[in-house]
Amino acid sequence: MNFSIIKKVTNFFTKFRNYEKQVESFPNIIEDLYAKVKRNLFDHKRNHSNLQNLIGSFNKRDFISFTGAGTSIFTGIKNWTDCIDELLAELKNEYSVTLQINKDSVGWQQEAFSSIIEAYEQTTGTAKNFYDRIVNIFTPKTTYYSGYHDNIIELVKTHLTTNFDHVLEERIQSKHQEVLTQCIPNLDKSALSDKRAVIYLHGNVKNNIFVLTKEVYDHYYPCVSGSGLKIIEEFLYHIYHNKHILFFGFSFNDCYLEKCFEHIATKRKEDVFKNTTQNQKIDPLSRVQHFLITGTENIERVYADITVKQKEREMEREILEQREEKINIFFDRFEAIKIYPVIFQGENYIFIEDLINYLNRGR
Repeated sequence: MNFSIIKKVTNFFTKFRNYEKQVESFPNIIEDLYAKVKRNLFDHKRNHSNLQNLIGSFNKRDFISFTGAGTSIFTGIKNWTDCIDELLAELKNEYSVTLQINKDSVGWQQEAFSSIIEAYEQTTGTAKNFYDRIVNIFTPKTTYYSGYHDNIIELVKTHLTTNFDHVLEERIQSKHQEVLTQCIPNLDKSALSDKRAVIYLHGNVKNNIFVLTKEVYDHYYPCVSGSGLKIIEEFLYHIYHNKHILFFGFSFNDCYLEKCFEHIATKRKEDVFKNTTQNQKIDPLSRVQHFLITGTENIERVYADITVKQKEREMEREILEQREEKINIFFDRFEAIKIYPVIFQGENYIFIEDLINYLNRGR
């Protein structure tokens, strides 16, 4: 008897049974992931509805990511507020320059960078020190990528970003070799394809281009300033009605971007109505659908003033009604421009990994 053949046959069937068990357990894995996603979801009926809408409509081909500062904090890169605070501290400690910044005004970040770069120029005679600091601040400190980035690049192929770092680009290169890049001011919507790509809407450290100050923002967002180049607006308009956007690490504190999307949604309606006869009943934005993945820290800013514990029991119902009204205002703000919030509890970024894994395995 040839025992080697028997052993090979036995091993084959053992591997086959193990594979069969893995296939059988796959639905349970998906179900477990979904349970984890639901467990960390902010509990609100509109939020549950938006999550179901995302899951039902997701496919890799039609979705792209739009990443903000929140996706880079895992690498030790500061967010905009911390970046400004660091530059202000340096001006004060090294150059004895104290700037007063009003952080309550709309567009305060852009105005702050304008004031800071002016202070550097007046103190040192050049803006070089300022831009050297910007490059340093937006260079990864703790790690060059995270599991967060790995999940995002496997979820979709095209990535828009307002970040200056090139973490996504380098991670895609290391895993998939080829990655196409575009950077302001050379944005070409006709060059978009099914290949992996990273598009830098506001510049990056490699190209030494930075959309930071109020003057530069005004130049690239004429829908806000009234004059300038429409490069970003036209590029985003194309994306807005041809793809579905998944916003990650976005708080929409950037008033220029929010106003830009409001402008794009309005323009889209006008363009559709121009090509619609009176007999045709059509919702101009019926097929437009984007999703903002965000934590409750963003919605808490909307209703923080009414979530403090109240001593008076009789006020509880009124407080809950006010809270519900404020939450609905948050949803209305974005859904008016067809961006549907999917809100997770607190700053629990495990939710994002679970959600991405669920979407990846489900499709």
